[in-house]
Amino acid sequence: MINFCIETGVTICEEIVLLSLIEFLCGKKYGKLKQTGIKIIVAIAVAAFIIWMNNTVSLFSFLTLIIGSFIPAFAAKLFCSGKFIQFMSISIMYFLAITIVDILILFITEYFFIQNFAETALTTTGLERNSFIIFSKIMLVSLYFIFTKLFKYKAKDFSTKMLIFLDCSSVLYYVCLNVVLESIFSDNITTAKNSIIVSLLFMIVFLVSSIIFIKRYSDEKQRRNNYKMAEYQKDILEKNYLSLNEMYKTNARNMHDYRNHVLTLQGLIHNKKYDNAEKYLDELYTEINKDRLVRTYTGVEIVDAVLNVKVNDAARNNINMDVNASYPNDSRIKQTDICAILGNLIDNAIEACLKIDDERMRLVLVRISYSNNIVFIKIKNSVLSNPFDETMTLETTKEDKQAHGLGLTIVKNALEKYSGDLSQSFIDDMFVTEVILYCNNITDSEK
Repeated sequence: MINFCIETGVTICEEIVLLSLIEFLCGKKYGKLKQTGIKIIVAIAVAAFIIWMNNTVSLFSFLTLIIGSFIPAFAAKLFCSGKFIQFMSISIMYFLAITIVDILILFITEYFFIQNFAETALTTTGLERNSFIIFSKIMLVSLYFIFTKLFKYKAKDFSTKMLIFLDCSSVLYYVCLNVVLESIFSDNITTAKNSIIVSLLFMIVFLVSSIIFIKRYSDEKQRRNNYKMAEYQKDILEKNYLSLNEMYKTNARNMHDYRNHVLTLQGLIHNKKYDNAEKYLDELYTEINKDRLVRTYTGVEIVDAVLNVKVNDAARNNINMDVNASYPNDSRIKQTDICAILGNLIDNAIEACLKIDDERMRLVLVRISYSNNIVFIKIKNSVLSNPFDETMTLETTKEDKQAHGLGLTIVKNALEKYSGDLSQSFIDDMFVTEVILYCNNITDSEK
């Protein structure tokens, strides 16, 4: 009875850790309380099924890998975001990791502490096996917490091609480990040695191949991303340049017409046609407000140029944009970086406002301040609804989701050069973006 309870407990523990790992790498569907409840129920159900299907005395078997991978992967669809191939890949590599950890524990214990411990723990029930599986699950939980602290990527960062390759490699590793394990207990020493050597060679070849494949894939993906970001940034800068150029042309036309406007108003007032003069002024104000003149916000040309472009973009779209900015003349922040940060973030704010039908509710507030070599940027904009879900995940509503991702990636890459920070929140029905830039804290790659 004790053995059964321990076997059941550790199996449930394995499933909870696996489902938590899928949740961590793929994302949640629900809030914390509901998510946890569903996860525990699913883990218990999957564990019960595995115990019913599998021989609990045999710790390592291919049936464990098949059942342990497929069933949790299907079950994870109930409460996790992502694709089945992602769930399946995580499950396969998870069971490979369990096998490696278990083998290491077995043979370290046998080599340093207890003779024949591995064979006893694997083939019989009792104190040795119970102690082993309890300790191995403690190690498993510890490794899970270490992994979630150190691993910065998500399942969506890996392509289907990469996941299939990792799955195949993991299965082959698992096969080799089992061959090694079975060979150790073989009565024929020569066969055992040959099997171990061949299996280890396979493992080394596949490990090296995996490392090379992943390295090349990562380099190629980074190259493609850099190219896409460069093209995207080029398009944004070109768009801003055209908008700025058009704004200056409009300004020139307005200044050219200034004399005519003054003469017209002078004539109306001279003839005491005050109502006509007032109406003319109202029309003139509306026209000027639609194509605003170039304003000076900070005295720094590039920052003022970006702000003027965005103010005029907002005005053309009937968005009230209020700017209060102060920026240092001697900032070490590159012009391309500050343009990328301000341009992309204000563009996002304007696009969010465009989704609001009531033009009176469209508002963008831009605040830029400077103190002790630190630039603070805060952008607040009205939104149609809270953009965060129950798990505080921000999802884009753009049709071109890739462009949105590239825009934020460009901002984050620029911030990294100055050890900067970006935070986004929803406060008082407004979406708030806050940025901190350290002018004198430039990474080594930028010096």
